[in-house]
Amino acid sequence: AGGRLAAADVAAVRKAAGDANFRASHAQCRLLWSRCAASLAALRAVLLPSRRRFHARVERCNDTLSGCVGPAAAEYHERLALEAGKGEEEFNARFHGQLSHALFLLCVGGILTFRYVAVSALAEVGCWLLLASVELLPRLAALAQFSPVAAATASVWETAAGKAAVERYERRLINWAIHSYLSSKGGCR
Repeated sequence: AGGRLAAADVAAVRKAAGDANFRASHAQCRLLWSRCAASLAALRAVLLPSRRRFHARVERCNDTLSGCVGPAAAEYHERLALEAGKGEEEFNARFHGQLSHALFLLCVGGILTFRYVAVSALAEVGCWLLLASVELLPRLAALAQFSPVAAATASVWETAAGKAAVERYERRLINWAIHSYLSSKGGCR
């Protein structure tokens, strides 16, 4: 009977230690995840979005979660992967939407400026052509493929030229942001 009691005591101690480890792991991972989630939420609120900044923030979160060990680690790393995938889709849609909106406003502003303020027929036609190429041509190309779904979601940013323009925009934006940050800290003259 003593052997059974000792085995039951050992099992109870093991279970208690396992439960304590599980709770401690979850507490540590929850703390690290709250920092990471706050960081990702702050990134969603920025005025000038950048995919590079998003990917860098996800990498930083991955580094932050490296301190998440134990039984809860797999759950929180999976949570980060899901958040990164969902966030990337959401971020890209928002990013492309803001770029399209800004380009549309730039075209309309150019059309109105070159029609009424600084009269230039050639510049006005250029703005009209840019507006047509950005808004209409991707949708017409999708319709030519007989895909009404693709026509509704077609975007100039999905073309090779659009992807190259986005890359140039991000390189300039990130370089400008880094330069601005460093000059405000006195590290770049």
